[in-house]
Amino acid sequence: MIRRIAIPLLLAASVLAATLGLTRLRFDTDILSMMPDDLPEVRGLKAYQKAFSKSDEVIVVIEGGAADEGTLPEAAESLGRLLEDRGLAKGARWKPRWDQEPEAMAGVLAYLWLNGEPERVRELVSKLSPETAPGTLKESLARVATTMEGMDLAVAAHDPFGFLGHPSVELLTAAGGGGGEAFESGDGRTHLLFIDAPAEVAGYKASHAWLAKLRAAVDDWRAGDGEGLRVRFTGEPAFASDIGTAMEDDLGGSIGITLGLIGLLFWWMQRRFSLLLGLTGILVMVFAVALGVAGWVYGELSIIALSSAEILIGLAVDYGLVICQEAKVAGHYKRQLRKACVPPVFFGALTTAVVFFALNLGGLPGTAQLGSIVAVGLMAASVLMLLVYLPFVARFGVNRAPARGSGRVLPRHRMSLAITTGLCAVALVVLALRGLPKAEFDAKIMHPRHSEAMAAFEHVQQAFPAQAEGTLGLVVEADDDATMLKRIGEAERRIAAAKEDGLVETVRLAADWWPDPQVQSVNRPLLAALGLEHEPADHAQFVERGLQVVEDLDILADLRQGREHERHDQFAGHQLAERQLPVDHEPAAEPQK
Repeated sequence: MIRRIAIPLLLAASVLAATLGLTRLRFDTDILSMMPDDLPEVRGLKAYQKAFSKSDEVIVVIEGGAADEGTLPEAAESLGRLLEDRGLAKGARWKPRWDQEPEAMAGVLAYLWLNGEPERVRELVSKLSPETAPGTLKESLARVATTMEGMDLAVAAHDPFGFLGHPSVELLTAAGGGGGEAFESGDGRTHLLFIDAPAEVAGYKASHAWLAKLRAAVDDWRAGDGEGLRVRFTGEPAFASDIGTAMEDDLGGSIGITLGLIGLLFWWMQRRFSLLLGLTGILVMVFAVALGVAGWVYGELSIIALSSAEILIGLAVDYGLVICQEAKVAGHYKRQLRKACVPPVFFGALTTAVVFFALNLGGLPGTAQLGSIVAVGLMAASVLMLLVYLPFVARFGVNRAPARGSGRVLPRHRMSLAITTGLCAVALVVLALRGLPKAEFDAKIMHPRHSEAMAAFEHVQQAFPAQAEGTLGLVVEADDDATMLKRIGEAERRIAAAKEDGLVETVRLAADWWPDPQVQSVNRPLLAALGLEHEPADHAQFVERGLQVVEDLDILADLRQGREHERHDQFAGHQLAERQLPVDHEPAAEPQK
């Protein structure tokens, strides 16, 4: 009695466990998740992505021709406002925040000057003293009247007191191509538009749905204001959409082709539809059990593991074929059939599973997941084949003639030796003429084959040289501010040594962005004694917007009263040229030098 219900209970338990595991399974479309976690470069990229990248931001790349030079900023503004009006974007940025919202710069500038070099702060205080302030304003007015550079003119008109002359601001605008030009390429034929999702974008399906709505809106826009312009999307949601949909297509197609070929070959050899139907059910169950176990173990599955999981089906079908062939001899005798099938099926699955488990010793997480999935699936296939499919074959797959024939179709000893020798000779000639196959170590092997997001990203790298290859980013992590300051200082020393050795040509390291209590203690009394008078600027006929940076520096009044900690949270929300300030730093899980 117990043996009769054991198999149904095992089957029910497997289905239940697989179903619960599948509900936990999520698909990871992040390219970085395919890289080895033990590499410092990968850890640095992941830390940068976590701290600075936005999972709900799409970069719209607007491209034009020679006739469109100088008009793309207006086109980007038109498209951005259209997306906002249709509710497809919570916010759109087609120019730097300091140009769109100069009042938001006040807190950022105050923070930078509070943590800046004391000598530069003393120079600023000296320029803004009651004795020298009128002269400073006259110099700014003369600079507005005589400058020919658009960037210098905008800065002089909006910042008569020179607060934007902080080294970190100058460094950042220089890195971005001059502030406003960071959104427009040097030739004026490419412009960037950054849009934020109206709601949280969770998973590649939500990203794909949002991108579809954006493309429909862009098609409408191109019929009017954007006529003749090309629009492409990149950014994390665009990559997730491309990779996720490609994964679904590849997985569905490869599994369908695999099952179709298996069905044709199996029918040709066995000629029993009932056996084919039962084998298909077992294979589907094996695949579900393997993914269910992956859901319990990993929770999130790499696309590399999922896109190659059909290997499991191709291997598991051999066990069913062995059972069907042995049933031609054993007939209805389950014990005899089981005795003939258990050793080859179980030990064959065991040895193959060991090979796939060994993939966990490699460095790629996706490959390790693939090895575990296939290994677990093979063991599950051997068990299900022997306990479920074998009794089914013993009942419905009997009365079939065993294989007969003389075997003369295969070549004899001498002919086999001649064929093998010929193939070896051809292989040696090809190797002598062409050499060994080359190994590809370029990072492009991890890129999707057909991806609009990747094509747009590569175009941005070409249009904006600051984003192209040849620039190496440095990521510094720490658990607290004191440790971070030490590591930034160590980074500065090492970079200076590398520059002296000729390993580095130019360096841009905005060290002043991190709070320094010692520097603050020196700068605080200097800034507290600073008196700002707005009337001279009004008398100098600066535009009202040009005084916004000064008028919003009421934060300095709080610094006079020693309430800098109350302002600490305010700085964390500000951005300068789309870069987040590293204040309120969350401790890294694994601090890295």
